[in-house]
Amino acid sequence: MDKPIELVFLSGCSGEGFLSLPRNLVTLGAGSRANVIERHLSCAEDRSLSNALTEIILEEDASLDYCCVQDQAERTFHVGGLFARVAGSARLKATTATVGRAWVRNDARVNLDAKGATASLDGAYLAFGRCHVDNHTHISHNAPECTSRECYKGVLGDRGHAVFHGRIVVQPDAQKTDSEQSNQNLLLSADAEIDTKPQLEIYADDVKCAHGATVGQLDEAALFYLVSRGIEREAARRMLTQAFAAEVLETIEPAALQDYLSARVSGQLSPVAPTEAAR
Repeated sequence: MDKPIELVFLSGCSGEGFLSLPRNLVTLGAGSRANVIERHLSCAEDRSLSNALTEIILEEDASLDYCCVQDQAERTFHVGGLFARVAGSARLKATTATVGRAWVRNDARVNLDAKGATASLDGAYLAFGRCHVDNHTHISHNAPECTSRECYKGVLGDRGHAVFHGRIVVQPDAQKTDSEQSNQNLLLSADAEIDTKPQLEIYADDVKCAHGATVGQLDEAALFYLVSRGIEREAARRMLTQAFAAEVLETIEPAALQDYLSARVSGQLSPVAPTEAAR
C-alpha cells in the first residue's frame, strides 16, 4: 500500500470515568507491504482509561512499518499491548512514541517464527511532571537466522519515572541469531528516576547478541560549546535533548509524523528547569 493506514482513538470525550477498549488486528499476506499508524489522543482533561491491544500477523516475505503514538492528557491511564508473529523472510518495524502526560504501561511481544524473520522494536518516551511510563518488551527467536534490533530512548524531567524491562530469548533451535538491545536514558532533573533492566536469555551456541543500558545527563562540554557560539543555555539544552531522541524519531514515516513528534518533544522540554544536581 502506498499510503499509511491511520487509526485514531480519542479518550476522555464522554466526561469523567471514560473507558476505551480498542482491539486491532493487522494481517499481511505473503509479499505484501503496509504502513500503519496508531494514535491515542485526549479530547479533554477528564480522567479516563484506555486499554488497547494490537495483534500483528505477518506471512512470508511481508513487510510492515507500525508506529503507535501515545499523546494523552495527564489524567489518562493508558495500557497498551502489542503482539506480533513474524514468518520467514518477513520484516516488522514497530515503534512506540510516548510523548504525552498520561500514565502509561506498554507491553510488546514479538515472535520470530521462521528462518530469516526480522524485527525492529524501538521506542521514544518522555516522563515529566509526575508522569510514569512503563515499557516491557519480549522478543523470542524461535527459528534460525533471524535478526532483531531494539532501541528505546527516554527523556525524564521533574519527578518523572520510567521503567524499561526488555527481554530477548534465543531458543535452542535458533542458531545464527543476530540480536541487539539498547536502552538509553537522559535525566534532566535530580528527582527523575529510571529503572532499566535489559536481558538476554540464550539457549543456542552459535549466535551474535549484545545488550546494554545507559543513564546520564546532558554533556556539559557540548552545552558549553553551543553557549559559546551565542546560543542561550536553555535553547542549547533543547537542541541536545531533541538530538538525543532523534535517533528513534527520524526512522518514523511519513515525514509529517516525524515533525509532529519532534514538536511534541520540544513542547515538553520548554518548561524544564534543571536542578543544580542535574547540571
